[in-house]
Amino acid sequence: MPQGTQLPSITQTSTIDSGKPTIASLSHKYYNLIVFTDDDFELPVHTALASVSRSPYNQENWIPDEIKKSGRDSDRIIKKELLKIPAVICYENTDSHCRTSPTHKATLAYITDIERDNKMLYIYFKPLCLFHQQLLNDNLGIFGLSVSSKGAICELNTSHWAIKERDIFRSLKRVGVVVPEI
Repeated sequence: MPQGTQLPSITQTSTIDSGKPTIASLSHKYYNLIVFTDDDFELPVHTALASVSRSPYNQENWIPDEIKKSGRDSDRIIKKELLKIPAVICYENTDSHCRTSPTHKATLAYITDIERDNKMLYIYFKPLCLFHQQLLNDNLGIFGLSVSSKGAICELNTSHWAIKERDIFRSLKRVGVVVPEI
């Protein structure tokens, strides 16, 4: 599949999908990075994702200051703000030294809903395009991803959810991924 291939129409459900955002209406300052193990989901079929132990939705220190301004830290407001941030959803790397399986794809998506149930976190999303996950590994700095001092482990080696301070649309364009208009 060519980089940035637009996905065919995919039937997905969401409890609050209130309409399709535009690229302009999504954040160009932050993006959600959501990394899961192979067992958690299969792109692009599943839209409900299992929980991760570190999440901006249940740990206040992961939320950017602009989102948690005084009086704006309730679950409802935080969720509303998180829905404005595009997401890159991908698998954990299969190897160290910033390498992963050539079959691993990442997806650029927008989140339509987030639900919590005890220790489970469900993220509903609509994919915009798929691209080879190795592009993230090969361009850690462009995507604002961290790596160990010896380069053996990078942020894509562990399941987690983080908010990165980068314009994901600009970053993807820099590495040759065509992002379709929505």
